[in-house]
Amino acid sequence: MPSLVVSGITVQVSITADTEEENVAVGEVVRAFDGTPRSSVRGYKREFSVETIYLVPAVADPLIAALKTPGGVTCSGDFLGGTVGCVVTDIKVRHVKIQGVIVHKVVTFRLLTG
Repeated sequence: MPSLVVSGITVQVSITADTEEENVAVGEVVRAFDGTPRSSVRGYKREFSVETIYLVPAVADPLIAALKTPGGVTCSGDFLGGTVGCVVTDIKVRHVKIQGVIVHKVVTFRLLTG
């Protein structure tokens, strides 16, 4: 199972075939005065949908705090190909309860690298 390191916190993540989305263009394509397309795309970023395995709250809570850090985080992992700067969006936490007590958390989020 692949691992992901976010701001020094290592977690196991589940990766599926549809985890990596299309490359996201940075910039835009506009029309010139003569009608031809003119591109100002400066690069592409990769976007991933990530879901952790079941985590105990003692591990999940620092991860959630790190993911909510304003200004992005530093990420590395098997599927990223090295250490990169990341922007995290759409953080969702699913609680697994037994008799009303939270015993595990599953964290899902979108990771934009580049």
